Amino acid sequence: MKTDLLLKILTEGDIVCQNTNHISSMNYRFTKHALRRMEKRSISEEDVLYCIANQHTSYPGEADCIQYIADIKGRNLKVVVNKVKGNIVTAVWVD
Repeated sequence: MKTDLLLKILTEGDIVCQNTNHISSMNYRFTKHALRRMEKRSISEEDVLYCIANQHTSYPGEADCIQYIADIKGRNLKVVVNKVKGNIVTAVWVD
């Protein structure tokens, strides 16, 4: 699975990524909450970034958030992103 995203690991487990795809140059930051939930649910950073870049469905969520859904290894992954702050809020398998 290839993504056009760069990752940078910062202090305290925060991860910042930049979408290098020519369509978008949005920077994203994984919140500590998202990283804890992803670990608990066996969701990798690469899975989340792939979902954002290659979603088959997206729709508005609460509080300036957008929800992305993509097929990852035969499962549907939902990622919630605060588009104003660029924060990845959480990720969950929805199948």
